[in-house]
Amino acid sequence: MLFYWSFAVSLFTAYMLFLLWYGLSKLGTLEGVRLENVVGSEIKLPKVSVIVPACNEADNLHETVHSILAQEYRPLELIIINDRSTDATGQVLNKILADIPAVKGVHITTLPEGWLGKNYALHTGVELASGEYLLFTDADIRFAPDTLKRAMEHVYRNKLDHLTLLFRNTAPGGLLNAVIVEAMTGLFLLLRPWKAAEKGGKYFIGIGAFNLVARSAYDNIGGHAANPLHPIDDLILGKTLKEHGYSQDCLCGYHHVTVDWYAGTGDMVGGLMKNVFAFYNFHIPTAIGAALIIIGLSILPYLGILFAGGLVQLFCGIIVLLKLLCFFLVCRRLMAPLHSLLWAPLAPGILLLVSLRAMLVTLYERGITWRGTHYSLRQLRTITPLITLKWLLQR
Repeated sequence: MLFYWSFAVSLFTAYMLFLLWYGLSKLGTLEGVRLENVVGSEIKLPKVSVIVPACNEADNLHETVHSILAQEYRPLELIIINDRSTDATGQVLNKILADIPAVKGVHITTLPEGWLGKNYALHTGVELASGEYLLFTDADIRFAPDTLKRAMEHVYRNKLDHLTLLFRNTAPGGLLNAVIVEAMTGLFLLLRPWKAAEKGGKYFIGIGAFNLVARSAYDNIGGHAANPLHPIDDLILGKTLKEHGYSQDCLCGYHHVTVDWYAGTGDMVGGLMKNVFAFYNFHIPTAIGAALIIIGLSILPYLGILFAGGLVQLFCGIIVLLKLLCFFLVCRRLMAPLHSLLWAPLAPGILLLVSLRAMLVTLYERGITWRGTHYSLRQLRTITPLITLKWLLQR
């Protein structure tokens, strides 16, 4: 039995390696976009409304605002929403509004029933927006000056309704980056962002650091009001746009969009508690199935090297080698520090513990508590599922 498992997993891991090598080589980059139509053209360019929700971001908001206002693309408007912050974010926003009258801002003090905080903040920002395109981003993101210019060039040239950019995590820490790389490897294999541009295809993508959407498409799908309680607001927006037939693409923006994503591994574990069980649609069998896949593909092979013998040990060694090659490919693509490879064996175990803890805590508390608000499991199970068995089986 162990022989057949180790042989099958080694073949599957080889397929994973090929898929990542092929797919990541197909993924375009923002720096590769040639500036032909947007820069120096006589075309009347569409206004872009940049919408920034900020919850307890007093330390980051100034830098993000300045990087947005330094964009070389115009016309542009900036809208900042203070989402019930308990730190000095409100004072920082008031100073920005006083110093830069062109910036729009609003303070949210109460959350309406049936809304997740960030979703309502984004919805509120859209109500203030006058642009033909909406850029949803976060209050801790830093942009290179030519980011929006290149993004709109790509949108214009390819007639896109939705463009999202992969960002680069600049926070240090070998273990933190190893967990991020491991998680992104799984997302790449599942969502295949290099296929997001395929018309009529099932694959979709959406990234909260940079979600650029045509206002007309956003309004037609019902905006964030269509999924007001979804904890994974960026991905569900991308899925909804794709399912409605809108054109979509994903590019690597590692030289243009950066963030200190988490202060450390513990901070990341806390941040993922809201999202992980939601990714499994708050469905216990799905979460357990995902945990078994992590164990079978990423944890048992290490144990097989230590405790098995003969061909099983050989195949476990091959699996681990192939897994490390997958990790190396994604690590290079994400521009993560290569020394995080030393922590790669620990990353699957941490993700497994996060998944199981998120499920157990959510079940025990009968919901999730986020930013001081409790959302019942009964409410959360009414959200649109991200990944379903039907979707997985769809070609």
